[in-house]
Amino acid sequence: MGRNGDISFVITNNVIRYSEGHSNPKNDESHVGEVELPLGIIDKGIIKDKEELKFVITDLVQRYQWEGRKVAFTLPSELAHLYQLYKSKRKNRESLLIVNQWSKDIHNYDQYRDTSNLLIYSYYLHHIQTYTTLLNRSKVHPIRVDVAPQAIYRLYQERVSYIPNDVLVVYWNKDVLTMTTYYLGQAVYTKHWHVESSTYLPGLFKKYYTEIVSNQGTIAFGQVVLSGDVTYLAEIYSEIRENIRSPIYVYGNQFIPTKFMDVIGVAML
Repeated sequence: MGRNGDISFVITNNVIRYSEGHSNPKNDESHVGEVELPLGIIDKGIIKDKEELKFVITDLVQRYQWEGRKVAFTLPSELAHLYQLYKSKRKNRESLLIVNQWSKDIHNYDQYRDTSNLLIYSYYLHHIQTYTTLLNRSKVHPIRVDVAPQAIYRLYQERVSYIPNDVLVVYWNKDVLTMTTYYLGQAVYTKHWHVESSTYLPGLFKKYYTEIVSNQGTIAFGQVVLSGDVTYLAEIYSEIRENIRSPIYVYGNQFIPTKFMDVIGVAML
């Protein structure tokens, strides 16, 4: 569960979403919000103007008096990949496993040291270090790097009573769509697309979904989890219903919109 007093950031190419004090995923009493990033500061996950991004984060930290606080955070989702690690790469495992674990039930990876291979959802270490350094300069202390689709799946796990074997997470932000498939709680496939249209084009979900299915073979998903910050989530929802005979889970209520599902999930560990 989230540690009382810690803060959480979800960093995308366009915004920083934040959460403070969310210690109970069953309870919607949480301080959440977002701040827009000026165009061009982050492009396809890569920081193009470190000083301007530091200014935005520092302003946010000073506004809420977060100086010296611990922060869990994500990098833009298109930087995340699934990695297969083997015994021969144990040194790399130590660096990569500072990111989140793929299941809410796994908190200590020491038990996996004798496993022949390990699949984790992570970023390249140099991307992690770039963002960590900048957060430190902004007067907060990064303690954990997370992956946004993973955080969404984590909150979904807490919210539903039954979780099917195969789950598809559709994370649709203003310029990046990430689809991640889960089997028995573990991410097994992920793909990103850059989508820069401010309006929804009919058939767009079907186009991307067909690519997912063709890459993985025919899969009957027991659940689709939908989240993101585009204004046309309702249209996406309708098209998912037309193309997949699976129940759709969408988080959100009158207090916390759907787009904050990612940052609340980050706050849970």
